[in-house]
Amino acid sequence: MFLNQTVVGRMGLPIQGSDVAVAWDSLFLFLVWLSVFFFILVVGGMIYFAIRYRSSKVKNTKYITDHHGLEAFWTIVPTILLMGIFVWGWSVYKQMTQTPPDAMEVHVIAKQWSWAFQYDDGRVFSNELYVPLDKPVKLVMTSEDVIHSFFIPSFRVKSDVVPGMYTNVWFQAKVPGAHQVFCTEYCGTMHSGMLAKIYVLDEKNWRAFKAGKEIERPGKAGGEIQTLSLVKQDTSISTPHLSLSEQGKKLVEMKGCVACHSTDGTRKIGPSYKGIYGKDEELSDGSKVKVDDDYIRESILKPAAKIVKGYSPVMPPFQGLVNEQEMNAIIAYIKSLK
Repeated sequence: MFLNQTVVGRMGLPIQGSDVAVAWDSLFLFLVWLSVFFFILVVGGMIYFAIRYRSSKVKNTKYITDHHGLEAFWTIVPTILLMGIFVWGWSVYKQMTQTPPDAMEVHVIAKQWSWAFQYDDGRVFSNELYVPLDKPVKLVMTSEDVIHSFFIPSFRVKSDVVPGMYTNVWFQAKVPGAHQVFCTEYCGTMHSGMLAKIYVLDEKNWRAFKAGKEIERPGKAGGEIQTLSLVKQDTSISTPHLSLSEQGKKLVEMKGCVACHSTDGTRKIGPSYKGIYGKDEELSDGSKVKVDDDYIRESILKPAAKIVKGYSPVMPPFQGLVNEQEMNAIIAYIKSLK
């Protein structure tokens, strides 16, 4: 399904649109050719011996009791190969999962049957993601309804997008142009139409995009160029011109959060937002939890789940009162309060 809808590279695989794709393909092709080699060796040997020693009074096999050298060879060589494959696979896996610290973050919100991409500058694009060439990008993803799966064949990255939690993938695009995104988890009647495009922009067009100016948006990777103005964005938050953290500041004021939580370190009914992100917080039961995106999300939607030591469980749940775009904005604001 995927190969006929994306640009095809060597051996029928999609083009290598990222550094991870190069590493992944090298391991994959090694395994393919290793399998071909042993297939020929085993099946070829089987055919040869079947013909060479077929039923005959003339040819008889030599009786062999054992062969320690052969036994050692068939034990040691496969072990070395398997350990080599494991180490190689582990290094590729680490490369795929360890996001560089300087990666640009974009929030992805999945819902039946579309993708929304929310940037730190507050802009939101539907089914269109714009990223810079040769710079790491981290996608922080969640779903508003059912489980989806975010897959970019040419980048070789894929992750389930789950309601109620955050998952992430990262990539560093090395081929400018348009790259296809699919949902690969069945999510309802329009599952096959849940598509998006990733536009990889060179430095000139990326600077123009960041400034909100007209850009040259490419077609398929290596294909034609067409010029258009980027104006399509979601304005469900009333002030889309504000950055994500500025929108978060406005939201915590609008929703009354600052009545119980200070932003300057002052103790109130609830813990202060200042400097809390990334900190290990002690809970009322004596355990500790790291303050990350998932913890903040849970504390907003289900505040009684984990109570910070020294505070009372008086905060009401905000389940159904904060949508995913607003949640991303609030988390961005809390993260900005160093």
